Amino acid sequence: IAANIPGQMVGSAPGASFLLYRSENVHAEYPGEEQNWVAAAERSDSAGADVISTSLGYNTFDNPIFNHTYQDMNGHTTIIARGANIAASKGMILMIAAGNEGSSSWHYIITPGDAINVLTVGAVDVNSNPAAFSSYGPSSDGRVKPDVASVGVANFVQATNGGFAKGNGTSFATPNLAGLVTCLWQAFPDFNSTEIMDIVRKSSSRFSSPDDRVGYGIPDFEKAFKTLTSLRIQRQASEILKENKLIVFPNPVNNTSTLLVKVPVSGTALIKWYDASGKMVFSQTENVKQEDVNIIQLKRNALARGVYILHFVVGGEKYSQKIIIQ
Repeated sequence: IAANIPGQMVGSAPGASFLLYRSENVHAEYPGEEQNWVAAAERSDSAGADVISTSLGYNTFDNPIFNHTYQDMNGHTTIIARGANIAASKGMILMIAAGNEGSSSWHYIITPGDAINVLTVGAVDVNSNPAAFSSYGPSSDGRVKPDVASVGVANFVQATNGGFAKGNGTSFATPNLAGLVTCLWQAFPDFNSTEIMDIVRKSSSRFSSPDDRVGYGIPDFEKAFKTLTSLRIQRQASEILKENKLIVFPNPVNNTSTLLVKVPVSGTALIKWYDASGKMVFSQTENVKQEDVNIIQLKRNALARGVYILHFVVGGEKYSQKIIIQ
């Protein structure tokens, strides 16, 4: 995420600020590590973190008495999944590695990748093929998992010797995507975490037909950006239209203007321009949608300077607006 070495490697969010918490004990595997992660997530929340990227997960332990079962991967059984759910409810975006159990006897996602309202990330290669090692979904209660996927095969990563190496794993796919999600959210801070995650899912390559390998697929951030831009315009327009059904701005008009209108019916609207004498001097038709804020571009259409009345008619609904052309 953070790499910024000109000419060699730039991460997915090199300008971000980071809090680094190590909850994993590399010398042993025991349930207390899940509690360590919850403590780290709680500390992250108190310190103002917006996004948590987690490249770890649990299914079996050194003492098998503590092992999880696939049935535990339901989003609300393990300590770490419950902690992740609480963290998500606080407004953070959690990016969680799905796990590398796809070719093992376990096969499925590992916790907290089963958590609710998080983005669980599977791995693909640069040709969009699912990595054999990437853990399978769904969660044991039938939810789509992983949610999305990113490159996790032969990723370039900075090595401990200061050089570069290639590595495989959902642990690399996850931070790669976490940086991109962070940048998207930075561009749209007026949307909450749930809305950003929802748009990321909807932008993905398999949104209409999710599967148990890549979930909703590989996110398209250009598509997500355009969708959020459109939604932002709709929200702003809705705010403007609180007191009126139809608004034209700027007004007076120079060459072009924008008409905002919210109508109770869908259909083809007829827009007519009348001059001060009551003569119709121009008309146009536009398709409009019920209850949406419809945004229509108006052109001067060689009309002379003066005062005009714009009539807007659709499905029996009629609105009018005085327009001044400079």
